[in-house]
Amino acid sequence: MKSPPLSSPLGSYSDRDEFQAGRTLVWVLGPPERRDELVAIANMQFSEIWACSEKATATAVELSRSELPKFWRAHDDAGTSSRQLKVWGILIDAAAGSTEYDVRENLDFNPELHCPSLPLLPSKRSYRVVRTPDGVYAARAVGTSNR
Repeated sequence: MKSPPLSSPLGSYSDRDEFQAGRTLVWVLGPPERRDELVAIANMQFSEIWACSEKATATAVELSRSELPKFWRAHDDAGTSSRQLKVWGILIDAAAGSTEYDVRENLDFNPELHCPSLPLLPSKRSYRVVRTPDGVYAARAVGTSNR
């Protein structure tokens, strides 16, 4: 999917502007006096940032698999594991050159409709995946875990 440009912010706050790219929220960090410059930098990098969403999701899945092995085993067996997580938000720190992806349950897939016997991802479980300027990915879990 081609990345949409960041234009017409949904909102502006003291530390960031908020945009929407497709169904994904995007925040560009920076002080108000540098905001236009940083949004321009983020726009120049956005195709690459957008393309890295798949790697960010895969990184979150890897961590989640170590935390929730029974959940993932059931979805692997059912052939539904690739549809469990997706990027909901992208936080761009253009000044630092880093990006943070908010990866959560994919609400486009409803296991209760497709396979009612499959387990659900624990409530309020999400992952933050940071991509550093040198392309290193690191994930951490956020929220509760009901193993």
